[in-house]
Order: sequence, then C-alpha cells, then structure tokens
Amino acid sequence: MAASQHAIHISLQLCQAQLFDCRSTVDRLSNSIAARRMAPKGRKRSSMPEATNDTLRYLSQCGTRTGLSNALVHLSDAGWLRPNVMQGLQSGARRKLSRAMSDHANVSTPYGTVIQQMRLPLIKLPLWDYAHPLALLYHLATISTAFGDLMAESVVPGVPMRVVIYIDEICPGNPLRPDKARTLQAIYWCLADWPQWVLQRTAAWPCFGTIRSSIVKDLPGGVAQLMKRILNVFWPPTGDSFMNGVTIFVRSMPILVTGIFAGFLADEKAHKELTGTKGASGSKICITCNNVFNRVKESALVAGTVCIACCDPGLFQYNTNASTYEAYDHIAANHHDSDLQQCLGLKSDPNGLLHDAHIRTIYKPVDHTLRDWQHTIVGGGVANVECARVLAALSDHGISLDVVTMFLLQFKLPKVHGKVEPGWLATKRRGKKWKSLQSFSSTLLSLIPIMAMFLLEVIDEPAHPLFDHMQCFWRLRMIVGILQLGPSNAMQHVQRLRQLIREHAELFTTLYAGHEKPKFHHLFHIVDNMVFLGKLLSCFVTERKHRTTKRCALFVFRCIESVVIKDMISRQCEQIRSESESIFAETYMVRSKPYNIAGSIIHRALGAVLPCGSLHAGDFVWLNTNVVALVISFWSAERAKNISSQVETYTRLNDRATQWRTESNTIFVGSECVVSALIYSRTDESTLFVIPAASSYL
Repeated sequence: MAASQHAIHISLQLCQAQLFDCRSTVDRLSNSIAARRMAPKGRKRSSMPEATNDTLRYLSQCGTRTGLSNALVHLSDAGWLRPNVMQGLQSGARRKLSRAMSDHANVSTPYGTVIQQMRLPLIKLPLWDYAHPLALLYHLATISTAFGDLMAESVVPGVPMRVVIYIDEICPGNPLRPDKARTLQAIYWCLADWPQWVLQRTAAWPCFGTIRSSIVKDLPGGVAQLMKRILNVFWPPTGDSFMNGVTIFVRSMPILVTGIFAGFLADEKAHKELTGTKGASGSKICITCNNVFNRVKESALVAGTVCIACCDPGLFQYNTNASTYEAYDHIAANHHDSDLQQCLGLKSDPNGLLHDAHIRTIYKPVDHTLRDWQHTIVGGGVANVECARVLAALSDHGISLDVVTMFLLQFKLPKVHGKVEPGWLATKRRGKKWKSLQSFSSTLLSLIPIMAMFLLEVIDEPAHPLFDHMQCFWRLRMIVGILQLGPSNAMQHVQRLRQLIREHAELFTTLYAGHEKPKFHHLFHIVDNMVFLGKLLSCFVTERKHRTTKRCALFVFRCIESVVIKDMISRQCEQIRSESESIFAETYMVRSKPYNIAGSIIHRALGAVLPCGSLHAGDFVWLNTNVVALVISFWSAERAKNISSQVETYTRLNDRATQWRTESNTIFVGSECVVSALIYSRTDESTLFVIPAASSYL
C-alpha cells in the first residue's frame, strides 16, 4: 500500500513538471508571436537586407570567392565589422558569392538565358558555356537605359547593323610559362555602327566566351571550326538569328535590331587559322591579292606577279570573294596536290569556314579579313623594323644611341602614358643585327614622334646623307598620327593616308631593302578595310579588355570556361548598369567635386575624358586654333556634358611650332577645341619645346 502511494506521488510530480514545461513553451510562443506582430511589416526575420545581392555582386569582382569569404569571417571575428554585416553570411558565404556572380548569367530572356551551352564533339569539354549575343543585348537594354538609348540612336530602320568578331590568344598568369595548358582563346564582338567613343571603351565590347587553346587544338578544324560554330550562333539556319533581329525595349518602346557579319578583327596568326591560308611562312601571304608572292626570288617571278616589296598598289591583282571560293573548291577537289595549295595559298580543310555551305552565305573571305593596324605597324610590325634600321643608320654616321637616349629623356609624356624610360633603346631590345626593335605597342606610340623630332632637329638640309631616312620616318609618324585619330575621325583622311603609305613604302624599300615583312604588304590593305567597313578598328581596345579576362581567369583552375564567362558577363553588366554615365558618354569628368558658385552647383575635376582621350591637370594640349595650352582643371554643370577646360595659353616662338612661351593668360575652351595631348620638354620655367600634333601637319 505504501509502495503504491509512493508511485502515485511520483506520477503527480511528473505531471506537474510536464505541465510546467507546457506552460513555459506556450509563454515562449506567445512572446514570439507578440514580437512578430510588433515588428515592422514586410521584413522577414531571417532574410538578407535588400542591397545584399548588389553588394555580393560587387564583392565577387574584388577577388576569389574563397578569399573574400575568409576575409569577411576574420574581419567579423576581429570586431572590425558591425554585427549585422555578417547577417545571412554566417554560413555558405562562398556559395552566396558564387550565386551572386551568376545572377546576370542566369537571367531568362525571350532568346533564352544569357549564358547558354554549345555542344562540342570533345570528351574533355562536351558542353561549352558562352554568352548568347541576342539574349545579352536584350538584357543590357533592360538593365541600362543609357545602353538602350545608345542602341536607339545607332539603329537605322531597315538597315542591319554590322557585327565584328575579335579573337585572340591570352595567357593568364605568367606569359613565359612553358606549359600552355592555361592559355585561352578570348572571343569578343561589337557593332561597328556604335559611335567612336563607344568602340574605344573596353566595357562596351561584349565577351562571347573563352576556351582553352588545348581544347581548340583537339577540335577538328581548330580555330576555324570553333568560329564556324560561333557564326552559327549569330546566324543559325533556323531559329533566333541576327538576320531576323532581336527586339529590345528602350523606355518601353520596342526596337528591332538586325545585324550582318562585317568581318574578323584579329592579328596575322588568327587570320591564318580562320581563313586556312598559308600565312607569313607561305609563298602566298595575302588572301586579298592573287599575284603577291613571298619567299620567291624576283628572277623566278613570272609576268604579272610581284613580291611583297612591291610599292605600287596598281600592280596588285585583287581576289574577289567568289574567286576565293572557286580556288578553294579546286583545291578541295585535288586535296592531295600540295603544289596547288602552295600556289593558291589555301589549305583544304573539310572542317574549315570555306568548306561549309551555310557559312558561305555569311562569310566573305576577302572583305571580312580586317587587318589590325596595331599588330601591322607597332606590334612586331613595320615600325619595329624601321626604328631599328634608323638607329643603325644613325650609329653608322657617328650618332650614338646615348645621344638619342639623352634626347628622349628630356621629354615628358601625358600623364596617362607614363614616362620615358632609358631602356627603350637598350641593346637587348634591338639585338646585335638591328633587325627589329622589341617593344610594347604603347611604348612605340610615344617613341615614334620623339624619334621623328630628333631626326628633324639633327637633319636640317636635303644634302645630309640621312635626309631620306628622316623623310621615310616622318611619313611613318604621320601614318601613325592619322590612325590614332580613332575609328571615325581617321576616315576623313583616307586619301591622304593612302598617299602616305605609298610614299613611305617607296622610301622604305630603297633604304632598307631585304627587311620587308609580310606586314609591309598588309599595310596597304588597312585603307581597303577602312573603306569597306566605314570605320577604322584596332586591337588596342580589345588588348586592354584582356586585363579583365586575365583577372577573371587568374585563380580559376576548374571549369575555367564556365567560371570566366559568368564572371565576365557579371562584371560587364554591373559596370554598364552602374557606370553608364562614363561608358556611353563621349565626355565625362573623373572624380569631380561639386562647388556652389553664386547659388549654382558646378563640378570641378583634375581629370577628364574628352574626344581626344584622357587628360589630366598639368598636361599640355594642342588646340584647334594651333595654340599650345597647359591644362589647369575641368568644369561642368553636368559632369558628363558641356565640359569646359580651364587652360593657360602659350605663344609660339618659331616657325616649326616647337618652341612656346607662357602668356599667363587663362581661358576656358570647349572639349571639342582640344585636339590632342602633347609630348613636351621644358627649356626653362616659362619656355617649352613641344612635339606638335600630327593633325597640325595635315
């Protein structure tokens, strides 16, 4: 009896404990419900702040996602971040950064997602991620009103826009690494109908995709097969195509954008791989001319044929697109005849561009081979050879390189171009045989006008034994000066450029016979490409874009094609969305500050981008009134429009317009009045020695 009473007592205690626990649970639930009712409506307790996605997309561009997530955690643990900063990021920070980077890539459009996949007949990479051009144009017009306005201004109803595709090989990391496993083929594109300033902005060139060169090598047909598949994305036989157009919405108004293929912009090596020609090492080095031969003695040339040293374009016999396809068909029917391939300069490739029936409706092999003047002239081209030969001639006549170097070091470059380096003319750059001056293209663009001015100062009369060398180099300086005017501005001087190229070639072959490279001949066709396209395109802008591509690929070791294109698209979309004022504006101020002057807000900056390029306070400029001026600052009420340059003008002291003295006269000029930045040397505090702009001699 006592035992049963004890058990009942224990049971009662357990029931009381459970009842107490239930009451505690109910109280906690009640308090939680009350707290939720008192909380502001529309806010979820566990959701991330609204701006977090934008922040994550920005952070994903600042480094590797693993490094960023580790840095955020350590900064939070150290107490350097506010407690709410890590809200929503306590776990899976790296995963959230990856998702943020893919936001733009996964956007759905009427033309599919921005990033799509292409099937390749390869085991290593069966599916290749690329940015679909129609979907990307639709998405960019959706997220950026400025881009939509640009397209609306560029489209002419009923006239298709012209698509130019660029391809080049890049190596993220150490370019001297013997293992080329990480070398990539980068493919960009643009619309040639965009204004000049847009074509010169790296953010405006969309990236189609990147793919490892080792993968392309395994692809039947190589680069040509890859490009055939890319052209089939732009202009497929069926489905959405640039031929039918992409409908974008600009301020809620639909605009139909159609496009045709306008050419490949590439260096000599890429053109060789695309067209299936023999290239610089073959007997026929030019797909445009059918009678120009290389590596053939002049005595062996038959009537009507010329060598690459020919200076008379009137002697060139031009191929047509139809004759090129006819020659290829003849080679394909006799593909075992190597002599025939050598004679016609083409290779038979059933996987190439010239072999595909559908591609023939898109691709015109003669018209669409767009030479790049960067690689033709200053990228291991004509200017590199001529600089070395001029220095050799100076040395032979007792003018040492030390004298030339001392003259170089007197000059200062515009701030955006850096400074003159004493190693520009070092022995290791020119070699012992003086065949070519190894240099970056940007260095040569600064070196050529200074060397031209040195020759003009030293060789002052026609009787001088180096007078013809000076005349030849001065024409090279004028050719480069015209080409530097830009895609649209250079078109005003086509006839003058054609004349200068011929005069330069005649002097070059006389003075430096035997030093003509295939690029010497391709220089003549730059003008032909300008006339065909109506614009002068170069690889300078795409070479600058390589910096972003390399940055995206530097620390990626798995699925590099997929990660890089997603990162590239994310960076471009974010930049166009947030910095459209600077990307699509012809002029804009850099890091401007507002000032209240007489009740009006006026912006002032020490740097600006004008039609002539980037300028900074302290630069000397050439005005359209043929006056030299010192830039003091830039002023504008709108930061990106109607920019006025505050300058101090100088007075000319000689007929050559090389010596100037300050007037201490400050004026304001419009952005259209500034022609170009100048290379200069100070004689004293008030006197300058400047190298006039090339346009002043036109």
